Amino acid sequence: MNTVDNHIVNEAKIEYYADEIAIWHSHTDILMPENVLNENLSHIEDWAKQLKLLINPEKTKYCVFSSDRRNRAAFLPKLRLNNSIVEKSPIPNTLA
Repeated sequence: MNTVDNHIVNEAKIEYYADEIAIWHSHTDILMPENVLNENLSHIEDWAKQLKLLINPEKTKYCVFSSDRRNRAAFLPKLRLNNSIVEKSPIPNTLA
């Protein structure tokens, strides 16, 4: 799993445990994280394909953390993995 680090770009952060990966990005421009995360999801897809691995988009979820309580629920990024839309989870799961 540690080779995935080489595929993370644009100041995105990554953590992994066993077979789980968490990536995140923070920015004041609400659209920037969506773009950065989609770019990184694409890089992770490529990494997995090189290793003959398949990431299940149905098990992939995202969660939004924001100090802007009024607009937090309205932010619905379109994150994609393996040509599928990643589902929003109101309650994040931690790694482990």
